Amino acid sequence: MVRNYKKKGTRSGEVDEQAMFRAIDEILGNILFLRKSATKYGVNALTLQSRIKKLRKTQDLDSENRVFEYKFALQQIVTKTEEDHLNKYVLACSKIYYGLTCIQVKDLAYGFAKANDINYPVSWDNNKMAGADWLASFRK
Repeated sequence: MVRNYKKKGTRSGEVDEQAMFRAIDEILGNILFLRKSATKYGVNALTLQSRIKKLRKTQDLDSENRVFEYKFALQQIVTKTEEDHLNKYVLACSKIYYGLTCIQVKDLAYGFAKANDINYPVSWDNNKMAGADWLASFRK
């Protein structure tokens, strides 16, 4: 895993969410067809089609409730809220002058993941602590 990845530029996979929502609204409102709407708003027709398919599958067509998850969230071990809890605990420890070392934080993350039945890499079981990559991402 690359710890300090530098983006080379914009990729075709990045989507303008506002344009995507406007295109979806026009398609669901039977104003435009899929390809015409994709061309008008400059979004990929296949991405637009897959999002409409997901919306129709979940029957959640209200514009307020539309949220599309990105693939990077699937690789995360702990969720954002769980990470916030760990961060608050580490900060609380440092405020009472009980600073945790990197090894202690990795051990804390491993214990947290194990106690909450979170899926984590096998290497965590072998080392009985979280990995250096996880710690580097956590510190950012």
